[in-house]
Amino acid sequence: MQATLTSYRPFLTRFQSLIALFILCLGISLMSDKFLTVANFWNVLRQISVNVCISTGMTLVVLTAGIDLSVGSVLALSGAITAGLLRNGIQLPSENLYIGFTLLGATLAGLITGSGLGWFNGWAITRFKLPPFVATLAMLTIARGLTMLWTEGFPITGLGDSFTFLGTGWFLGIPLPVWLSGIIVAIAVLITNKTRLGRYIYAIGGSESAARLSG
Repeated sequence: MQATLTSYRPFLTRFQSLIALFILCLGISLMSDKFLTVANFWNVLRQISVNVCISTGMTLVVLTAGIDLSVGSVLALSGAITAGLLRNGIQLPSENLYIGFTLLGATLAGLITGSGLGWFNGWAITRFKLPPFVATLAMLTIARGLTMLWTEGFPITGLGDSFTFLGTGWFLGIPLPVWLSGIIVAIAVLITNKTRLGRYIYAIGGSESAARLSG
């Protein structure tokens, strides 16, 4: 019996998350007859699509033996900036100037915000040798505060049908958020398995010193 458990231990260790997920789904399906339905399947995929995008980026960070605690706050700030620019634009009363944003422009502004804060995290960690835990914890607080200042504590609504379609629309019978998260995962898989950058990421995570010495 002990030998059997020992032989299965590597398998259980590797797939423990999937096994736990299977047990959870089995338990919920026994408690509700609406869980194992097509509608709920798409609903679950739609709800986790944002977390899939975040976890994909986090995976690249973890592969380098790092960590990022600020992803949730950075996401909130980027989303708030996107929604705020789309809804209100940029108003400069002193200059009698108003700058409006299309959906594409507001989305690019949000992406640039998230990328900029991520770059700052990486720069602070590599330039000043800060522990990733400390640097990203500070960014968590900063991004959360900036989000509160930007929104003034109120939700941003009335963003139009085009923006709503990004979160609730369907394409070829599949929710659009699922398509977007799938594309991001595919890009990450391509980068990690087929590019020099991907090899660098794995090498640094294995041993930063060895990666530097081997070029």
